[in-house]
Amino acid sequence: MESIGSYIQSSLLEKINKCKYIALLADESTDEANRTQFAILIRCLIGTEVDDHFVGLVHVKRTDAASLMAAIEEFLTAKAIPMAKIMFVGFDGCNTMSGVNKGNFYS
Repeated sequence: MESIGSYIQSSLLEKINKCKYIALLADESTDEANRTQFAILIRCLIGTEVDDHFVGLVHVKRTDAASLMAAIEEFLTAKAIPMAKIMFVGFDGCNTMSGVNKGNFYS
């Protein structure tokens, strides 16, 4: 299972890295064990098709904007997904991330 998972993940990351631009989508929730986590999804244009990919869950201890963005940045760095390609960041109604200078990648 580990080998298959590694193969699928490396194939997915290779596909994502071929994209010129990336849209990052993230949604925060709390699971049954009361752990806060972020689901990270990437949308990119490959040829003429838009592809959506779930790339992982990030467990977070704090839910302020700076902590959430730091967790996302650390996750993307670990997966070798270049943040310079990210042209859009979307959060599903996350009040923590809205407003001036909150959760800014390039502050």
